Amino acid sequence: MVDAAHGLGLMIFLDVVYNHFGPDGNYLGAYAPAFFRNDRHTPWGSAIDFGRREVRRFFTENALYWLMEYRFDGLRLDAVHAIGAPDWLDELAAEVRATVEPGRHVHLVLEHDGNAAHHLRNGFDAQWNDDAHHVLHVLLTGEADGYYADYADRPAERLARCLAEGFAYQGEPSAYRKGELRGAPSADLPPTAFVLFLQNHDQIGNRPFGDRLTTHAQAEAIEAAVALQLLCPQIPLIFMGEEGASTTPFLYFTDHHGELARAVREGRRRNSPASRVSATARWSRPFRIPTTCARSNAAGR
Repeated sequence: MVDAAHGLGLMIFLDVVYNHFGPDGNYLGAYAPAFFRNDRHTPWGSAIDFGRREVRRFFTENALYWLMEYRFDGLRLDAVHAIGAPDWLDELAAEVRATVEPGRHVHLVLEHDGNAAHHLRNGFDAQWNDDAHHVLHVLLTGEADGYYADYADRPAERLARCLAEGFAYQGEPSAYRKGELRGAPSADLPPTAFVLFLQNHDQIGNRPFGDRLTTHAQAEAIEAAVALQLLCPQIPLIFMGEEGASTTPFLYFTDHHGELARAVREGRRRNSPASRVSATARWSRPFRIPTTCARSNAAGR
């Protein structure tokens, strides 16, 4: 696949998840319990112990494996704010830069909910700009629940700061996070250090019904936002289907069963900003997560 993409003149990145293992079918804790910390937990279970040299080496070697053996052109590291030893990220970037052949372009991209900027000065190329997405979403839809509440006040001003300086929150208190200071100064970074998107797999898939922006924002407003996204100097990310203004839902899908399936459903209900919009009739239908069984039954009908 990578070779085929390269033959067409395309780069290909791999999304890697180093902050947790899956909640089902993961037996690493049974035969290597030292891989995890007992004193720290994440939404996905016990935290991985990045304080251990062997654990750090395991994930560093994994990154090098994808880049050197499979020849991926870059990695996007998922939710690195959940990694308990942020210095490992800089260690990883340094080793990647030292290992990759001179002249070869390899891109390292982060997702970090805390708007940490220092990794972008230490070997990482870019970071997903959640602030820009959130404020554009508020402007386009009027939604202001959950984390969108942090952007409902002076949204145009916050958008201007995103376009000029990268992050909207650069150390200011977040009301959604109960006054916690969020972010770090980012104005010195180049615009290409930020990835700008209107939709992505998280922001659509984590909505209760997987509804896309095209179903709850005016077409003219979306067109203006797309023009801004494509013409501004930040790196545009186009979510699959956006190129044709798709309205097909992108649903969160699992094959969990029993108590785990119920726990995931309730957790998603609590954490989804859109699920708290009670004044709109569209959220009144039952909240479900598609599963293999549900899909099979639907196909049978």
